[in-house]
Amino acid sequence: MLDGGENLEKRIRARLPHSSLVKVKEPNSGVFTNGMMINYSAGGLYLETDAFFKPGAEVFIAIEDSPFNSLEIGYDFHRAVVKFCQELDDSFYGYGYGAELIEALGPAFFQPKEN
Repeated sequence: MLDGGENLEKRIRARLPHSSLVKVKEPNSGVFTNGMMINYSAGGLYLETDAFFKPGAEVFIAIEDSPFNSLEIGYDFHRAVVKFCQELDDSFYGYGYGAELIEALGPAFFQPKEN
């Protein structure tokens, strides 16, 4: 969980290292893209994935082994807004994102809809 840590970057909230697998998708898409969370703060996270999302886009993020959730339920689910995007040259993934977490969601939110 969040422990505050020393804030050497002069940020409002300290960024703490934590690697976790993530799945990311836009609300109107039925497709999750795999990625990796690299670090987090009390209000957001940095992740890398191959999908392109524009800054300002709303996304859903499922985080495995989440630092935001002390329960052991597999994934932790959030609605977030992409704050910045950068193309990556030295990573397994093509894009890096800063995302602000807006709302925690329950696992039922991510279940496939039946027709």
